[in-house]
Amino acid sequence: MKIGVHFIARRLLTRADANNGRVRHASVFRCADGFTAMAGRAVNGTEFIVWDEEESAESFVRRVDVLVGIPDIRLLRARERVPIPPPYLMLVMGNATRAIPFARPVMEMLRREDTLVTSCAADIGVLELFLEAPTADSISRAPMPSDLSRFIPTSASPPLAQRLSEIAPERPIILSAERFNRGKGVHRALPMVEHLRNEGHQPVLVFLGAESDPAGRAYQQQVDDDLRKRGLADSTVFLPFLDTTALAGVYARANVALSVSTIYDNNFGYVPIEALAAGTPSIATDWGGYRDVVIDGVTGVRIPTTLRRDGTVDIDLAATIPTVSALLTDDARYEAMVTAGQHHLEDSFSVAASQRIYSELALMACDRVPSDLQPWRSTELAKIAVRSRWVAQTDNADRTARILRGTHVPGTDYFRIRQAIYSHYATNTEDES
Repeated sequence: MKIGVHFIARRLLTRADANNGRVRHASVFRCADGFTAMAGRAVNGTEFIVWDEEESAESFVRRVDVLVGIPDIRLLRARERVPIPPPYLMLVMGNATRAIPFARPVMEMLRREDTLVTSCAADIGVLELFLEAPTADSISRAPMPSDLSRFIPTSASPPLAQRLSEIAPERPIILSAERFNRGKGVHRALPMVEHLRNEGHQPVLVFLGAESDPAGRAYQQQVDDDLRKRGLADSTVFLPFLDTTALAGVYARANVALSVSTIYDNNFGYVPIEALAAGTPSIATDWGGYRDVVIDGVTGVRIPTTLRRDGTVDIDLAATIPTVSALLTDDARYEAMVTAGQHHLEDSFSVAASQRIYSELALMACDRVPSDLQPWRSTELAKIAVRSRWVAQTDNADRTARILRGTHVPGTDYFRIRQAIYSHYATNTEDES
């Protein structure tokens, strides 16, 4: 079987390579690199072939059995022109998860044998809010393939990792490896670090990649002020944007990687995956894609989250701090967590695991008989969403102040849809009564 892969438009990759900056290390390009790494060799009779866009879309579609990637209109149109149209495993990730049911050009070309593939289990429930699928597995989850070898530290420690190596080994390093901005909620790390200090751990908090725009600088100033109030300013290190090599060294030097985000974009746990690949367990919010990587007490520690009636999201650090504190002093438990985590990565997120999982999804798609299946249909909630002018990518649990397109003011239905979506991401949802 030949699986044709096209993750992202070549022009976007070319532009990012030319810039050679932090954009090239964004999650979408990490995904692209992972899919490229899947190609080039046959595995159990399955070959992954990357479309280089130099070949015509129709020629590419004709010579593969299944298509995989973010829905590309060129491949969708080409598929309509070939005598045997291959099934499409359409990747639905990021904000697109709640946009795809309303993307009419794509939905009109979605065939009964196709699969919508999410990057986290929670998003299956989100899509099922809006779509009635032809089969029970027409909406499935698969990982974004991760080249784990990139995050195994080399013997030559980069200068920035060397800087951290100067910190006394008895002082645990708490690494906040998410992007340093308000949306990612990195300020939420401070109470945990303060509590660990009060218990005598002498932690050092490390932030990565502060934003340089005015909003980013203003946010960093607020974080700086809070650090001083808590007496943590002298125990905090700000590092600049790091490339993969430097980041691997920092992950390895840290004792734990902390992810406290509750934004909708977190539907794949890159930070916990990269940290575990480097031998460092993660403390992460029980939210969206993090929970697929962080198995509580086994591969890391989850911080419970609660979706409130007003749409805000609370995180329960108090419930987690005793576990984190104990982990930092229990070497056997710590090593067991790292070992379990690395086995979990190999089994579920590595390039080899991704090849196996996408091959299985491809076989299921090829086995479907379209004439035996119902078409994709919109649910009643999806129809309400259209009437209430639900607009994709304009709202999320940590970005409630975003302005909707035009002059539309969200009503009751709009808010109900939003709550229904985020309830799939949070640990708990506050009772409406």
